[in-house]
Parts: sequence; structure tokens; C-alpha cells
Amino acid sequence: MRTLSNHERGNHRVGDYQLGDTVETGTHTVVYRARRPSDGRHFLVKTLKKGLRANEELRAALARERSLLETANHPGLPTVVELIDEADTLALVYLDRRGHRLTAVLERSTRLPVTTALAVSLELCGPLAALHRAGIAHGGLRADVVELTEGGGVFVHAADAYTRGSGEEPLMLPDHLAPEQLVGDKPQPHTDVFSIGALLYRMIAGTYPFARGEGAVSQSIRHSQPRALGTRDRGVPSHVDKIVLRCLQKRPEDRFGDATTLASALAQALTAETSLPNWILVSRALSAAGLADDLPPPREQVPLARARFRPPAWLRRALAPVAIGVGASLALGLLWLALREPEEVGGASAIRRPAQLRVLAHPWAEVHIDGKLVDVTPIGMPIEVSPGRHKVTFKHPNAPDELRTVDIVEGQTIVLDVEMRVVLPQDAGKAEPVPDAPSEEEP
Repeated sequence: MRTLSNHERGNHRVGDYQLGDTVETGTHTVVYRARRPSDGRHFLVKTLKKGLRANEELRAALARERSLLETANHPGLPTVVELIDEADTLALVYLDRRGHRLTAVLERSTRLPVTTALAVSLELCGPLAALHRAGIAHGGLRADVVELTEGGGVFVHAADAYTRGSGEEPLMLPDHLAPEQLVGDKPQPHTDVFSIGALLYRMIAGTYPFARGEGAVSQSIRHSQPRALGTRDRGVPSHVDKIVLRCLQKRPEDRFGDATTLASALAQALTAETSLPNWILVSRALSAAGLADDLPPPREQVPLARARFRPPAWLRRALAPVAIGVGASLALGLLWLALREPEEVGGASAIRRPAQLRVLAHPWAEVHIDGKLVDVTPIGMPIEVSPGRHKVTFKHPNAPDELRTVDIVEGQTIVLDVEMRVVLPQDAGKAEPVPDAPSEEEP
């Protein structure tokens, strides 16, 4: 049994989903944009390549991906809608954020401002840290699995990164691979740190940190030092250069240990350069690349326009006093309804308005409510909580916890804005001096 290709299906569908353009290609899988005709909503559908059989090994791989994403449970990771496993179809369906891949941005802009590159990298650390806490390294991070949205969101996709263990390996050029990956070691959190460093270098310098050419990249990654960013662009701050070079160290133990530790250093560097929020910096990257309005919003059902009846002038004049009187009566009635107490039904209020918390933390923090991890800032939507007293704890690896106790009533919205007292380890961002590379490595 094998999964049918789009062409073989004839109607270009997987289950209830109408397939569109290809977004990602892995070793065994391909990801399409898709639309569900029943409600017009947009999705991503990952299914097997033409000619591959939906065997038990690949079924287990997609089921494992679904389980890992649900366990990591971070808004910067794909949101799984369903796993389709039918007689002739094997597919995993996600929500479509309707953004653009970082590859498309870099094809148009070549380089990004330092602050934008830092903001994108910092936002990448959130979902990667969630994966690391779940006990998995991505191991396949590159520009075409990073998605930016007009709202300033940064999302990390997988290609085949979560399906390892069943003979599946990421299909990627060696530009982003850490030295230990090139010799066959299993990816670890510090492997993802190397890949973030390579992406950050690429965004700032307009080229990858190691020499390119047939057979040359892997040797360069393993044995050569990248040119310092300051030698390519004098405007790159030295502390940013040190962070990037530390990410790209050959030995894993010389890098930042994981995405959480790297995020702390990136947040410190970004704060030193700008006070703008990350989402504005990210959205500017799409605008500068001319991609801000390239993707249309999801289609909505719009009723057909109807011809408008306009009464004659004499009738409008005659009806005007009546309309004013009716409007005044309605306004008084609505005011009375708003001021009266809500009716009780079975001992509970018939009108329930949720209590909400809006949380802000600088530079960032994990948000725990009553001892339970809710999310990592920045959090775009308010958090709904039950009325009553709640303990909100903000956690950062290099700062003491910040505890806030709130008493909130039904329908109330409370804003919590905290400043994390971040103190970096003394060795954070330090790197050994790096000699300039030979001139033939110039892009």
C-alpha cells in the first residue's frame, strides 16, 4: 500500500483537505498548503512522497511527531489538527499560520538589520526550548523551516526532524549542520544552538559562516573558523559578534548549553540595541522584503449584495419623528437592562464574563499560574482564569523568580508587567579571538 500523489488523486485532496502549493520537502514527506472547502479554513498537510508505502514504521513516525508536538505544547510550534491514517492515505494536518518562510525573506532582502536578526533568533529560542524540555532536539533547523507572520510571529516547523528513529533523517545541505552531526552523532540541544548561530550569521552577513563549494562546506564546518561579523560589517556590535561566534564553536561544551541559555544572552544583546518589541522587528522584515501583503487572508463567506431600497423624500420626512421616538425608547430599554442585576438560574449568574490576565515580562519569562506552566512570553492573547486569588510566578534561568498575587473578579482584566532582574553568567558571550579567513572565502 502506498500514498497516492496529488496527480494520481486527480482531485488533489487528502481527506477533507484541498491541496495547494508545496511548502516543505523532506526525505520521505512533503508538506502542502491546503484548504478545507467546508469552512474555508487554511491548513498544512504533511503526507508521504509519491511511491512511498505507508508502512508501520512511517505510521509510528508521524504518530510520534504528533505526540511530541502536543507534549511540547508551545505556540511557536505546529498545532496538530488531526492524523489521517486510512486505507490509502497517511497524513498529518496542522493549522496554517499564513506566513512566509525565512528563505523567501532572505532571497529578497539578502541581509536583515541586526536588531531584526536578533529578534527572529530570540523568538526561535522559545519553541526550541520547549522541545528541549520535552527531551528532543530539533536537529534540522534551517531557513526554510522558520516561518514569519505579519503579526510578528516566529514559528519553527520540522520537515522530518521529529521522525528520527525510523530511518528518517532531515534532508538538508550541510550549511546548518553542527560538526558533531557531520560525523553521525545524535542531535542534542547544543546542536540546535549551533544551527541558530548559523542562521543568525546568515541573516546579518548575507552569507553562511563557512566556505561553500562542492565538498568544502563540511570540511570548513569541522576545521575552519568563521570570519567575525565585524570584519564583514563594521556596524555589528562586538557583543553580538561574541554571541554568534560562541554558538559556532566546534566543541559542544564551548557553546551555550541550550536554547534557554542562548535566549538570555540574545535578550540582553537586543535590549542594548533597541526598545522596540520583537513582533514589530519581525513584521518589519516581511515589509522590507515586500511580502507583508503577499498572502491573502483566509476566505470568508460573504453574502451577495442586495439592491438597496431608498424611500422617497416625503416619506423619509414623515417617518423621521417616529424613528427618533423608537430610537429613544430602545436606548432607555438597553440602559435599564445594563444596570439591572443579572438573573440567577439554578444559583448561578445567567451571564458569565471571564476573568483575564495580560502578562508582560522583560526580556522574557516562563509564566506559571498556581504552579502550572502556562506559556512563555511574549503572549499575544490574554489568559483566561477563574475569578478568585491566583499566584503568578515569572521564571527566567538567569534571574530570581518574580511572584505576583492577584485577586480578580468576574469580567475583570488585570495587566501584570514585570522586569526580570537578569544577570548573565560571567562567561556568557565570550569567545576566543578568531583570525580572519582567507580572502577567497569572500562571498
